[in-house]
Amino acid sequence: MTARSSPLPPSDPADEQSEASIPAAAATSVSTTASGTVPAPISRRTGKAIIPRATYRVQFHLDFGFVAATELVSYWAALGISHLYCSPPLRARPGSRHGYDVVNHGELNPELGTPDQFQHLIDTLHAHHMGLLVDIVPNHMGVLGGDNAWWLDVLENGAASAYAEYFDIDWRSADPAFAGRVLLPILGDQYGVVLERGEITLGFERDRGYFTLSYFEHRLPIDPAGYGALLGRALPHLQNQSPDDTIAIGGLTQLANAFDALPAHQTTDGAERSRRQQQKTELKARLAKLVGDSDVLVSAIDHVVVSLNGQVGDRSSFDTLDALIDSQAYRLSQWRVAADEINYRRFFDINELAALRMERPEVFEATHALILEMAVDGRIDGVRVDHPDGLADPAAYFRRLQQRYAEMAGLPAPDPGNEHTRPEMPLYVVVEKIVAPHEQVPRDWAVHGTTGYRYANVVNGVMVDGHARARLDRAWRAFVRDEAEDFEHLSWHCRHVVMDGTLAGELTVLSNTLLRLAREDRRTRDFTLNILREALSEVVASFPVYRTYIVDKPGRQDRKYIDWAIGQARRRSVAADASVFDFLRRVLLGRPLVGAPAGLGERYRRFAQRLQQYTA
Repeated sequence: MTARSSPLPPSDPADEQSEASIPAAAATSVSTTASGTVPAPISRRTGKAIIPRATYRVQFHLDFGFVAATELVSYWAALGISHLYCSPPLRARPGSRHGYDVVNHGELNPELGTPDQFQHLIDTLHAHHMGLLVDIVPNHMGVLGGDNAWWLDVLENGAASAYAEYFDIDWRSADPAFAGRVLLPILGDQYGVVLERGEITLGFERDRGYFTLSYFEHRLPIDPAGYGALLGRALPHLQNQSPDDTIAIGGLTQLANAFDALPAHQTTDGAERSRRQQQKTELKARLAKLVGDSDVLVSAIDHVVVSLNGQVGDRSSFDTLDALIDSQAYRLSQWRVAADEINYRRFFDINELAALRMERPEVFEATHALILEMAVDGRIDGVRVDHPDGLADPAAYFRRLQQRYAEMAGLPAPDPGNEHTRPEMPLYVVVEKIVAPHEQVPRDWAVHGTTGYRYANVVNGVMVDGHARARLDRAWRAFVRDEAEDFEHLSWHCRHVVMDGTLAGELTVLSNTLLRLAREDRRTRDFTLNILREALSEVVASFPVYRTYIVDKPGRQDRKYIDWAIGQARRRSVAADASVFDFLRRVLLGRPLVGAPAGLGERYRRFAQRLQQYTA
C-alpha cells in the first residue's frame, strides 16, 4: 500500500530541517565487528555527547534484572552492539513488567537487583567497550497503589501538601464537590453501595500513630486535622481508675486539641502549609508513643474504629464514617466516574499514572537527581525520553536537562541556540515522538533526534506492495462495513469518541477554564460553556499533528497547524455563532482583542499550553 497523502500542504522551506541522524536505538539491524576485532574503548570524559553505534533494547522486570543482563553482555558485544538500551531502572510499582510506573525517582528498582549488581552490569559493559542508555519518564508517576510517598502526602494534606504542585491537579474545580479535592476513581461499584457493604473500613496503625481507610489493597491516609475528633470519641471509653489512666487521658486530650488546631488541608498559605507539615508529623509521632505505652488507650481507640465501621444492613450506622470520608482531601468514586470527572492529568486515560508538572524546577530536580548523577559519573551514556509531548514545555525541559548535566559535570554552560543554530548537547538525548509527514521536530529542542518512528515507517513501506492497495482497501471496507468513511473522517470521528468518553473529564476542566477566560472580556463573555466545549472539541478533533509548542509566541509551523484546525472546525461546525472560533484562535495564539484586561494574553497562553498537552 502506498503512503497516504498528507492532509496539509507541504511544509514551507523555512519550516524544513534535516531530521537528526536516526539513533541506533531505532535500528532494525545491528552492525557487527570483524572477526577478532575489538571496538575501541568509549571515552566518557570529553565533555561531548557519546553517540551510540548500535543499541540493543532490554526490558527489565522481576524475572530479568541486572544479573541476567550482565550474563548476556559478551553476546551483545559479539554482535557489535555499542550500547545496551534499557527500560526505566528506577523503583516502579511492585510487580511492574514495564517500569514506566515509577514511584520513586531517587533509587533503583529493588526488584531488578541491588545497586552493587547494577554497578557490576555497568563495569561489565565498560570492560567490553560498551555503555548503557536508559529510558526516563518525566511526564508521569505511578499512583493509587499506596507506594508513592508524594501521592500519599497529597491525599493526606490536599492543597496543603508539600507535593500539591508536583502533580497536575485542578484544585480550583468549578464543581463544589471537587474544590480543593482530588478524585480517586478506585471503587468497583457506586460509593454508597460499597460503603454500606462494609468494604471501606477505618483502621488505626498503632506503631505509626496513623488512622487509615482500607479498600481491598488500597490504604488511604486520613486528614490529621480530623484526628482530634476521632481521639475525642475515644475519651468516654477510658476509665479514670489509676494515676496511669489520668496521665493517659490528659495526654490524649492534649493531643486531640493539638490536632484540632492544625491548619485545614485547603490552605494554600506558605507559612500555614509549612506549619501543618511540621506539626502533623510531630503529633503523629507523639500519638504513636502515647498509645505504645498504653494498652488502655489502644483499646479505647479500637472501640471508636469498630463503631465507625458500621453494621452491614444498618444504613444509618455508616453515617459517621461517610462524614469522615467526605471531609478528606480526596473524593472516593467508582472507577467509571474518571472518564467524566477526573481532575488530575493522566498519561492518556490511565488512572494509575498521574502527570507531573515538570515545568516546575523543584519537580525537575527531585525527579532527575539520580539519573543525572549516573550520567555525570559515567554509569550511563545517555537517555531516551518517554512521551515528551505530555510536558508543558518540552523545549525548556530539554534545555534544563542539558544545562543541569553540564553544571553537575563541571562543563561550560551549553549554548541554548537560536532560530539559526541548534542548541549544544553535551548529553546524548533522544525522544519518543511520532512526527507527521508534514511536521518537523522543533529546531530549539536540545536533542539528538527521535527514536525513529518515521524511519521505521519508511522502511516498513519498502516491504509493502503498493499495487495491492485497491485490494487491501476493499478487504478493509468489507470488514468494517462502511464504504463511505475515508481515513480522515474516521480519524476525526474516533477523536470525538475519545473526547466524549475516556478523556471527557480533561475536556471539562479545559472548557471551564476557557469559560473563565471568556468572561474576563465583555466582548466574549456571552459564549456559554456548551458553545465553548463544542467548539473546543471540534478544534481538537481537527488537529493535524499531536500538538503545537507555543510558549511565548507561535512559530510559523505552530500558526499553520492552529489555522488549519480552526478552519476545519469552522467548516464542520453547526454552531449558530461561528465567532467562537475567532475567539479560540486568539486564545491559542495568545492574542486577546485590543483593549482587553491586563494580563489576559498571558492567561490565554497558559490555557494554550494546557490544551497542547491535551491534544497530545
